[in-house]
Amino acid sequence: MWEKLKKVIKLIQKTGDKCIILDEQNEPIVLMDLGEYEKLNFHHSEVTNLSQEELLDKINREIAIWRETNQEKEEANTLALDFSEKISDNKANLIEKQQKILEDNSKEKENDNPPFEPEGQVNSLNQVEDNDEYLVEPVE
Repeated sequence: MWEKLKKVIKLIQKTGDKCIILDEQNEPIVLMDLGEYEKLNFHHSEVTNLSQEELLDKINREIAIWRETNQEKEEANTLALDFSEKISDNKANLIEKQQKILEDNSKEKENDNPPFEPEGQVNSLNQVEDNDEYLVEPVE
């Protein structure tokens, strides 16, 4: 049993976790790092020696610190959201610009190369009939 307990203690020391074990009477015992335990005990004794007014002051200070910390986190989150929105807006603008450029290019190509329209009349076989007239003058 001691070997298993030593293994558990080494694991607690490595990880900093806490462990609950049962003694022979099935009573739970908490195993934890001594430094962590001292922090818990010290914090508890610090509060028990305070008057009601001192305790309220301490609580209010801790709340103010908590609010400040959370406000900084919220500001960071807001900045991150703003940045991602700007990126999305820029992406949408770029896509619109690309589409407009493509449309403009296709319109330019249509204007540069109009469809071929033959001169004269087209017969039923889609052949162009030449309607040009020639003037013949006598040569002297």
